[in-house]
Amino acid sequence: MADTLSIGASVVAFIQLADSVIRLCHGYIQAVKDAPKDMQIIIGEVTSLKAILESFRAVDLHVNPIKLVPSLFETLGPVEACRRCLLTLQSLLPKDNPEVSQGKLRKVTIADIAWPLKQSRARKLLAEISGHKSTFLLAITGDMIHDIKDIKAGMQRIEFTITGMPRQEVIRSLESLNPSSLHCAAFKKHEEHTSNWLVQSPEWINWLDREKPEKFLWIHGIPGSGKTVLASFIIEQVKAHCSDNPELCYAYYYCHYSHNQDEGTSFLKRIIAKLCRRATWIPAHLKKIHDHGYEPNIAELQNALEAVLERFEMTYVVIDAVDESTPRDDLLAVIKTIVIEKRFKTLKVLATSREYFDIEKVFVGISESISMSNPLVEKDIRLFVHSRLLSSPFMRRFKHLLNQIEDVLVTRAQGMFRWAECQIYTIERLRHESQILAALRDLPKDLAETYIRIFQSIPEADRDFVRRALIWICGHADGGWMKDTGIDANLLVSGVSYDLVQAQPECGTLFYDCDDLRELCGCLITFSPDQVAAHSNLVSLAHYTVSEFLASSLIHKTVVSQFALDKVTIFNEFALSCIKQALSANPEGRATDWERDREAYCLTMVCALGRRFDYFAHRFDIQDLLI
Repeated sequence: MADTLSIGASVVAFIQLADSVIRLCHGYIQAVKDAPKDMQIIIGEVTSLKAILESFRAVDLHVNPIKLVPSLFETLGPVEACRRCLLTLQSLLPKDNPEVSQGKLRKVTIADIAWPLKQSRARKLLAEISGHKSTFLLAITGDMIHDIKDIKAGMQRIEFTITGMPRQEVIRSLESLNPSSLHCAAFKKHEEHTSNWLVQSPEWINWLDREKPEKFLWIHGIPGSGKTVLASFIIEQVKAHCSDNPELCYAYYYCHYSHNQDEGTSFLKRIIAKLCRRATWIPAHLKKIHDHGYEPNIAELQNALEAVLERFEMTYVVIDAVDESTPRDDLLAVIKTIVIEKRFKTLKVLATSREYFDIEKVFVGISESISMSNPLVEKDIRLFVHSRLLSSPFMRRFKHLLNQIEDVLVTRAQGMFRWAECQIYTIERLRHESQILAALRDLPKDLAETYIRIFQSIPEADRDFVRRALIWICGHADGGWMKDTGIDANLLVSGVSYDLVQAQPECGTLFYDCDDLRELCGCLITFSPDQVAAHSNLVSLAHYTVSEFLASSLIHKTVVSQFALDKVTIFNEFALSCIKQALSANPEGRATDWERDREAYCLTMVCALGRRFDYFAHRFDIQDLLI
């Protein structure tokens, strides 16, 4: 291959030759009336050739693109062949520019007469030059490809600077709420073969099909109808749908009453974090926001979502329990925006909620809706009840009653899985057939009556224990960073027992353990394995409706009004309990496991709850403790 200097010199000489041919043609056209049209054709062809030659500056060329035409600048290569064609064409043109006499026509010369004889040869030369131009364009294309690759590589280097640890830091900052524990707990309750009615529905099939226009599917139902368990099943279905295609992505979010916030921002953060993890990439402006140390607003998060969606052909998002976001104006506005705006055209959304007016007002008109109150759900309830009864060790002695129990519960459930679950729990604890039959004849009509009966069944001597346990469970759930994570069962029993002993020291030592907690609270609470500590369990409320009942005005009108617990009462009593136990902690104690040790936990919670001590500005009992 010729060296860079010789290439540069030959290209410059070539350009000068092209300029010479263009000047000759222009001069001829200006001087001779009715000059041959071939002159215009020559000017056009040679001008385009010159433009290509300008791109052949040696300084602009790369080794790799020249490999597309290895002989480009060789002695017998395309550039030299084209130059010879142009030299020959130049020789066919008149050498002297004709002089134009003012007011007189120029005399016809021998060269003018000879042009028709040269015309055929000139056109053949132009055809050859055109062919060489195609070869030159191939080389230039290679040069452009190289430049594009350089630019892409540069962008990748820039993107690389916000991958790895910096990228992980940005993503972690978006994950203040991680719903994975809620998902695992919900899907654990899903019975095999239930929910098939949904996957067979045309609404679901169209929503899942990325070629179909359906963007938003809204599933609504009454309290206790199994929406969250269904949502967990949906998430697993979407996960399987996306698993074999890197162009598809999914994300999910669970709203939860314990979050005590409008979940619009948290929802967007979680979805963006999941997509960024899958794409191993984050938008540059999101990194910039993080580096400046401030929280992105909803508009900035929506821009980030728009950017990361471009990394996938289609993205599916599932959001459960929209109604549990309190308030939810921002969340509803966010959902509406990502559903109707064209910039989110590659995003499909599925939401579950109760049929509240404000939610319905936003969702109707922009969604396909499915009601949980349909005959197909009754089949799922039957499967659920059947499975629970067969797997219950308590019901083995009453096998002859199982079909009757199943039929009655399914008929009376009216689409409420939660209601059926509570009735099974109650029946399991009956010891005589007559008691079971009597219970089936006198089932509560709804969840509220169910909870009243559950609290009534708690022995009088144990009601203080259950009430304080509920305060600790709910207070813990409102402990900031511990949202979605239950309280350690042993710690809970220890803390509640300490409170009761301090309230009635004359009663002496109390003997409550985790089995007592499980037995007394029954289906009001749920135990889940601690993923960190082996052989430990985390305790939380079994269902959102338990919290609603405790805080409702209805409970004050019942015989179990002593269990009434609104948010203010829970916070005040839980905080006071933590303060007292923190102040009585052993100053020389070395326990640091605040998640499982009572004293360490209370000391930590006092710090966490300190941001809300304005509640106690008028509480002299607390001021006396601290002075």
